Amino acid sequence: MTRRCAFLCSASLLLTPVAGHAAQIGVGAFTSPTTVGFGNPGAPGSFNVVAEGLVIAPVSFTTGNASGLRWWGSGTSFNDCIGGCVTSNSFSLGTLRATLTSPFEMVGLYVGQAAAFNLAVSFYDTADVLLGTVNVAGASDGVAFAGWQHTSAIGRIDIVNASDNGFVIAAQSGLFQTAAIPEPSTWAMLIMGFGAVGATLRRRRRAVKLGYC
Repeated sequence: MTRRCAFLCSASLLLTPVAGHAAQIGVGAFTSPTTVGFGNPGAPGSFNVVAEGLVIAPVSFTTGNASGLRWWGSGTSFNDCIGGCVTSNSFSLGTLRATLTSPFEMVGLYVGQAAAFNLAVSFYDTADVLLGTVNVAGASDGVAFAGWQHTSAIGRIDIVNASDNGFVIAAQSGLFQTAAIPEPSTWAMLIMGFGAVGATLRRRRRAVKLGYC
């Protein structure tokens, strides 16, 4: 009876995803992401100041202040904005917030500044609970990647300038992916494995009974 319970309990644990699992991930963790560039198609080589709540699906950008956003065109020569980007419009310590219009289990952003930078990228779930923070830095103008994975889905990302260097915060592009669902063949192999374990336990019980005889 104890062995049967142990088998069934272990099977249940294997079949049930670990709730709330969260971890930092790199670009290589994405297998089939939706890649989105944040450039402004209407402002090549320059930028427009736009209102808070700029939507570039699946992201809505805000800063939490009245200064608005800068939306840079694809011809921008700054390394942090090559191909275009969205930046804050404040040159002091601040936050660039990316709220997901559709939640994803895997999210990564290329973020940076037009100078040496030190940014804290915090990931929150859909209930606004902090999952974790990735610190990214660069010795010069450019971007760095910050990624996170969570089984319950990510709802927003806050990019905070950790040092008051007098430059705006830039988000150049993003990777978004729903966690992969196991293939039917994978489930079939798993079930076959459980069957083999069950058969082994039955043979052991028979061996024990014969030993007592």
